[in-house]
Amino acid sequence: MKKGKKSSLADYVDEPSELTGYFEEVAKGTYSNIDDAEVNLLPIDEALQLTKEFRSFNPMVELLGGVVLDYPNTSDHHVYLTKGPCNGSILFLRHDDESRLVFPSLAKFMVAVHKAKKSKESLTDFHPEDALQLKKQRELSALIIELYENLDDFDSTATIVALIQSMDLSDVELLQTLAEDDLDFFIPEAVANQIAKRPRAELLDVAKACKKQKHSQAKSAGKRAIAAIEALK
Repeated sequence: MKKGKKSSLADYVDEPSELTGYFEEVAKGTYSNIDDAEVNLLPIDEALQLTKEFRSFNPMVELLGGVVLDYPNTSDHHVYLTKGPCNGSILFLRHDDESRLVFPSLAKFMVAVHKAKKSKESLTDFHPEDALQLKKQRELSALIIELYENLDDFDSTATIVALIQSMDLSDVELLQTLAEDDLDFFIPEAVANQIAKRPRAELLDVAKACKKQKHSQAKSAGKRAIAAIEALK
């Protein structure tokens, strides 16, 4: 992008057609500054400016090709993703907690926006209880492996933690690798937390690997995962 040139969707998204229609709707101004519902969808120029800023300092937004959609009266944001298995989904980017994928599409996101606007309840109240499980699990595993193998270069721990939540937990080999990580306890802790939520007998060894972690948070999460699996018997 040349200096002085106004940003366009094409600078951030390979195929911007879906977002084009979205921003045309947002331009009507009916989804802005609804503070009691924490709904403040940004018009395209503001969204792209914020996207540029976030991609410069937030690895998750950069790595997943995010386009920031809103600026509610909080430090959290909804972000449209454009890369790999995440393409088209909506990330809830949190400042003080784990981020996670919440909607599979802009259409589903807008359904929640409409409900929040009508009810005057917070938009986050219409998030699904659990993170979105992506359909393209093989691509998701490949992306996690790429990020994990280049952890230092990409500064991608938070991104991996977010993506672990969107696994269907069928890739036991990858989960075992992540559970045994001894460099960053957040990763095995995230694995154990997901097993505790969605226990399966074949994940017992993975849970035990999490329990062997030196850090107390990962160890405790591993214990909870083991207990959840044993409760299935």
